[in-house]
This record gives sequence, structure tokens and C-alpha cells, in this order.
Amino acid sequence: MSFTFFEALIVGILYYLAYCEFSIPFIGAGWQDPVTIGFLIGLVYGDVKTGLVVGASIGMMYISNIAVGGNLPSDGVLAACVTVPISIKFGLDATTAVAFSIPFAVLGTFVDNGRRLVNGMWNRRAVTHVENEQYKKLWVDAILGPSVVSMLFRIVPLTLLLWLFGGAAGDIVSQLPAWLSNGLSVIGGMLPGLGLVLCVNFMGKKELLPYFLVGFYAITLGKVSIVFVALIGVCLAFLHVQFSASRFEEDDEEDYEEEYEEDDTSQSIYGDGCAFKSKGHLYWWGFKFCCFFRISQCLEYFYGTGIGYMMLEPLKRVYQENREGYKTAILRHLQPFITNPSWGAALVTGSIAMEEDIAKHGDPSGEKGEAIQTFKTSLMGPLAGIGDSFEGSIMMPLFKSICYPLALAGNVLGAFPYVLWFGWMTIVALFMDKLGYEQGRKGIAKLINSPIVNKVLYGAGVLGIMMMGALSASYVSLNIKIGWETSMGATDVASIVNGLIPSFFTLLFLGICYLLLSKGKSFVKVLIGVVIFGLLGSLIGIV
Repeated sequence: MSFTFFEALIVGILYYLAYCEFSIPFIGAGWQDPVTIGFLIGLVYGDVKTGLVVGASIGMMYISNIAVGGNLPSDGVLAACVTVPISIKFGLDATTAVAFSIPFAVLGTFVDNGRRLVNGMWNRRAVTHVENEQYKKLWVDAILGPSVVSMLFRIVPLTLLLWLFGGAAGDIVSQLPAWLSNGLSVIGGMLPGLGLVLCVNFMGKKELLPYFLVGFYAITLGKVSIVFVALIGVCLAFLHVQFSASRFEEDDEEDYEEEYEEDDTSQSIYGDGCAFKSKGHLYWWGFKFCCFFRISQCLEYFYGTGIGYMMLEPLKRVYQENREGYKTAILRHLQPFITNPSWGAALVTGSIAMEEDIAKHGDPSGEKGEAIQTFKTSLMGPLAGIGDSFEGSIMMPLFKSICYPLALAGNVLGAFPYVLWFGWMTIVALFMDKLGYEQGRKGIAKLINSPIVNKVLYGAGVLGIMMMGALSASYVSLNIKIGWETSMGATDVASIVNGLIPSFFTLLFLGICYLLLSKGKSFVKVLIGVVIFGLLGSLIGIV
């Protein structure tokens, strides 16, 4: 049994579309999850249920796959693109499929880094085009060119891989010896726990770890649903924040008010001579910004090329006939810049407001232009810290924790966790667009220091850790087979231990993973340890 070229090509195209960015949130990054890809491949291959189950099983391992600094830590989408069609064609069970997917998740990081390495040339071309006032060519540098690069890096290799070698790989996996097949199944049962524990480690709140046990044993002993655990988690989060009120006392505003007590030139209005005609115009531009600014992401300039391109429209309204000022401004925004895409949106619109001041009052010394760069670089770290922590470590896993159980049960409603997440992120981005443009630096500083934001983050941490515990109890498995025969009968160590502490060995595995990750051990090393344990344990018969 093998893959036709058309079957392989469809999967390659889906892999490209998952990362195409230009249609965030509804098509592009809305597909950027193994369960969504599994569902779509299932539609193409005629087995939606297997696509959902295998996709969600793989996704559980990458439930908190945060691209810190734009670096993709592992590519669950590529793992699903290879594993789901092979599972459908050759009948692999979900746990075996998870173990089989590991190398492809690692390979995907090299694919993404190769794409971003090549994309550096588009920024250099963009600078040349701006210097020559060839602004219409920037869409090639920011959108068309990087999109073609992404196609070449994603569609072509994956299509050839499945077409030429997919059938052979499926035959090999389906004919594995019993001990190796069991070992892969054991590994597949453990790996979701590694992903869930990694998420808990990202949250970084050790004092909240007891809530992990609450969620774990609510499922193990209470036999309640994930949704019910979420409702209880919301109540406990509210109570925890209320009883910890002293840690959220209002910060003294003098520090940041003194820092910005000078005339805040980044505050602005709407209308003629301004970047935006109205709030509606700002929101529409902000939505387009979400769709396009990351297509040209590269290793050297990060989001610089895309941001420079998206600045063409608003800054043209600002500088109007001032050709030199317009050119200088666009070049300024082609410089390296990276932060959280949603929360950091305020820095982009805030800098637009500062450009308005330059256009109106001039900048003969160049200090105002330097102030824009300082404004962006000094605040992109704090906003990335808040955004990545809240969105990547809490909100994204929460949306997935709602969708994955549905997908594992074969329900298509569980196929779209990223659509929910990116819809949420778009709302946040539009709010931050307005905040940055209307209130500037002072408004951003107040937000960062707001006790309300801290309360929300802390409460969401309680809920998030509790949900990770509930998911661990539901979808992580480790069965130890240690026992002996005597004249008195058989002794099963696992049964005795689990009678004292239910699911002890699963909890022990999760605890060891958390301890290693919290001590700074790399995810890859811990993953290799899990693979070795699963294979050796199966070989000697203890798992």
C-alpha cells in the first residue's frame, strides 16, 4: 500500500496553509494545531474519527508549544501531517502514532529555521526598495516572496516524503515485533504527560502545584467531566485571588508617571493628517496587520520586514507630501523587532502616533526618531513576557483542554482550538492597537503595572494548572507490571501501590518529568529518556 502523488500533495498543501499566516485567525494559524490538521486530513482520506483521535493525541504532547523569540520548539503540525495519513492507511493506534511522530516534530524545527534563514534576504531587498522609493515592490518582499519560500520549504519536501517513502514507513510500522510495538504504545501513553508537565513548568508558579493534584484526583476519583473540573477551577481561582489580595496591592504609580511626565507625544487623535480616520479605520488596519506582518519573519530581522510593509498606509497619511520623512520613517520600522503579536500591537500603533508628532513638528536632531526605536525596544520585552505567559502558557492550553477531549471522542467540535485562541488573540490585539495609539507610552506602562492584570494572570494560572492535572489523569497512562508468584498466590506490586495511592506510577512519572524540567533539563533530553524507558521496559516486560 502506498500514497498517490495527489494524496501526498494535498497533505503538503495543508502543511503550508497551517503556517501561511496571511489568513489569521480563520484559516492560516487557525489550522496550526495537530487536531485541526488531523481533522482535515481525515476529511481528505475518508476517516475523520481517526484523524481527530490521532491529531488530538499528538497535540496533547505539544499543548504548550510556545514559540519563544519566534523559535518553533517542535512542529506538532508536521508530526500530524506525516503520522495521521499513515495511521489511516495502515491502521496505527493513537499511542503508537504519537511515538512514531516524534522525529518529524523535531525535523519541523529545522524546516522552519531554514525558511526564516532564507527570508532574511527579503528585508535587505525591502531596504533597497525604500531607499529608491519603490514602495509598491514591498509587497513582494513582505508577502509574495516569503510565501513562495514557505511553499518550497513545506509543500515540496513533505509531498515527496509521503509519496516516495510513506508506504514503506507504514509497512515497517505495521510489521514491528510485539515488544517494540508495545514499547511504542507505552511511549505514546506517556508522552502527553510530558507535554502537559512542560506547560505547568512554563507557568512557573510552584505555589500553585497543589491545584494540579486537585484536578488530577477530581478525574481519577471523582470521575467527573473536564468541563466540570473547569467550572470548579474558575471558582477556586476566584477564591485564591481573593484570599491573596495583599500581593496585588496597587503599585506606586510615581515610578512610571515620572518616567513619562514629559509631554507624551505618542498620544493622538483621529482625522485628517492623522494615521487613521476613525476608530473603525484603526481596527480594520489592526486586523490586516494581524494577517500580514509575520509572513516575512526571519532570523535576522524577525518581524521587521512585515511591520515596515504594514506601515506604508498609515505613514503615507501622516507624512503626505514629505517624501524624505516618509522614507526615513519606513526605514526606521524595517529594523529588527519582535514581541508578543497581540500584546505588542500597542507598540506598533504607539510608534505611529509618535511618527505623527515628527511629521507635524519635525525632528532636526533625530532624537524623536531614536525615541521611537527606544520606545519599541524597551517595552517589547515586558509585553512579550506578559503576552507569552498569559496567551501561550494559560489561554492556549485552556482552549486546547476544552477541545482535545471532544476530539478524542470523535466530535468534530474539538477540531478547532486554534480558531478559538486566535479569535481571542485578535480581540486582544485590537484592544492593544487602540491603547497604543490613543494613550501611548503612559497607557502601556499603566497596563503593565496594573494590579487587575496581575490578578487575572494569577487566577488564570490556578485554573490552568488545575486543568493540566485533569488532562493528565484523563490521557496519560503508565502501567507497571511488577509482581511474583508464591505458594500463597500472585503478588501484583502495581495493584498494591495503586490501592494506597491511586494512579501512583502515572503521578510519579509526571513528578519526575516536572522535577527534571524545573531543574533546567531540556525537553529533548527528557523526551529521549521517556523513549528509552518505554523501549527497555517493554523489552524486559515491566511495562
